Amino acid sequence: MVKSYHKMKKIKVGLLVGRFQPAHKGHLYLIKQSLKKVDELTIGLGSANVINADDILDNNQRYKMIKEIVKKEHLTNRIKKIVYLGDYFDNEKWLKNALKNTGKIDLVIGNNEWVNGIFEQVGYQIWRAGFYKRYIFEGEKIRRLMMEGGKWEDRVPEYLIKKISNLKSQISKKKRPFSHVVLGGTFDHFHLGHKAIIDCALRFGKKLSIGITRSNFYKDKFLSSTVENYETRENSVKEYLIKNHVLERAKFIAIDNVCGSSIDDKTMDAVVATWQTFSNTQKINELRLIKKLRPLKIILTPLIKSQDGETISSERIRAGEIDRNGHTYFEIFEEKLVLPETLRETLRVPLGQTFEGGENELDKTANKILRLIDKSKCTMVIAVGDIVTMSLIKHGFKPSISVIDHRSRRHEITYKNGSKNFNSPFFTVKNQAGTISNKAIEAFRLSLKKYFQTKKNQLIVIEGEEDLLALPAILLAPLGSLVLYGQWNLGVVAVEVTEERKKEVEKLLSKFE
Repeated sequence: MVKSYHKMKKIKVGLLVGRFQPAHKGHLYLIKQSLKKVDELTIGLGSANVINADDILDNNQRYKMIKEIVKKEHLTNRIKKIVYLGDYFDNEKWLKNALKNTGKIDLVIGNNEWVNGIFEQVGYQIWRAGFYKRYIFEGEKIRRLMMEGGKWEDRVPEYLIKKISNLKSQISKKKRPFSHVVLGGTFDHFHLGHKAIIDCALRFGKKLSIGITRSNFYKDKFLSSTVENYETRENSVKEYLIKNHVLERAKFIAIDNVCGSSIDDKTMDAVVATWQTFSNTQKINELRLIKKLRPLKIILTPLIKSQDGETISSERIRAGEIDRNGHTYFEIFEEKLVLPETLRETLRVPLGQTFEGGENELDKTANKILRLIDKSKCTMVIAVGDIVTMSLIKHGFKPSISVIDHRSRRHEITYKNGSKNFNSPFFTVKNQAGTISNKAIEAFRLSLKKYFQTKKNQLIVIEGEEDLLALPAILLAPLGSLVLYGQWNLGVVAVEVTEERKKEVEKLLSKFE
């Protein structure tokens, strides 16, 4: 079993890996502690093949900074070498590349558990030296202070202050260091994350090539039927560029794979990616090397988070979880909602297309609804109410999710086989009349999840009343869904779930008590 070494005899060569953006007193402490354990130290400059959006130093500048530490601290005979270590999506590739650059090492030193884990797995000794006042000496904190004009100088070795200031100044003056930057994506339901990627490309590149995927590329994506058409997606990107007065710097390429023209274009010198798409950039560079083209510099931009702390993505927007700005629809249901008397009249107005007819005309109504379902090719069908649900089942169509309370017009309905009549997995939850309970919302959330996991139709049985549950059904359903509910004295209302409709319903729910 591999151990973490705290007390050990001196070992010949140690490896210390860091990004040194910039080198600070915490790094200096780690270097000095390392040299108490080893005869010689190899320092690895991590992320050498990528540029993070918040980096303040390039590879050459980081190298010079470490050399300055070696010189000022009189470590020339103790630092074996300083090497560049690239980032790889694949742990095995990262290790192979690291060992190729470092040569023989006997001990891995540091507190990065990702790096430690990779070496530990293949039998290397690890020494976790511990952090030195990390609440003060942390690269991210120092970079933020530098960007915001705060006091950072006391967090780095004194002899580096002027050098770092000069290097930072050089970076800030060096506008758009790359001639031709490429980026790509589906750009479906254009959102804050897309804007951040484009902003990053504009910051680093003079000219942009923007690859937008065609339908055959995303056909296997979740809810691919609700992905916007190519023209709509391209126009969304163009509108953003026009708004920022930079359209002339970009050209658009329709792509059918992750590479597009990036493996052939000699003029491209950088690519923008996130950690989610990092493996694609590695593939591009591998193919460029085969074609004897220089690999693209990888510019990493952070993923943008939504209100709930998760990543904003087109998939989550299509799933109906968030809007394009990362606002979370579930947020409004943190507490039980109670319908105010002042809103009752408003809710008598149908929220969608009305299929008029009383209970005696349900056969005719059901046939019309089935034609609508067939024509709209909806993502899923959610039926709220016993009569509309049973009418559809009677005509051979089973809703994706059914919400019933065994009542119609406040009168109890008795089914011959109870809930078994629906032949569905089901939840039973309480929901009082005139309210929307947390338990009903949780049942709906779980039903959605189970439906997409199992493709089995779901049933929610309400103890109380389901009259108001069409509202959360609309707000929480995936885009392109069809929500059906009964409307007193009118018939059945069919609501196509769109982003605009969700906003309308959320506005209504915000008036609940």
